[in-house]
Amino acid sequence: MTNPTRLTATLAIVLLAVSLAACGGSSSNALEKPPYAPEPISPIGQVEWPVAFTWTPVPGNWIYHVKVMDQAERVLYENEIRGESRIQPTDDLRSSLTDGATFTWHIALLGPDGKEAIRSKDVTFTMR
Repeated sequence: MTNPTRLTATLAIVLLAVSLAACGGSSSNALEKPPYAPEPISPIGQVEWPVAFTWTPVPGNWIYHVKVMDQAERVLYENEIRGESRIQPTDDLRSSLTDGATFTWHIALLGPDGKEAIRSKDVTFTMR
């Protein structure tokens, strides 16, 4: 005959092991909600190349997703970086940033499913 107390304890241990395995075996942001959205710092306004995209960091080991779009909302650049609040795009982006044109960008935190958990407001910059 199976002891109900022992069965309950075994089930609890199995559930804990499965939960830890799902989030990489440690406490992570996988089960947390971001406390707030990152805020873009630069580029904003009139800028010259080279540009570096910077934002206010959010506590935790988040994956940041940077996206830059033209006025037609075509994505010109996107990249992900973990735990940093700055990204320097390659020179390949420069050919897409026409002088005198205005571009929009934002920064998002990605959740454990790879989808946006929270996103900054869109900000604009114009190449000189």
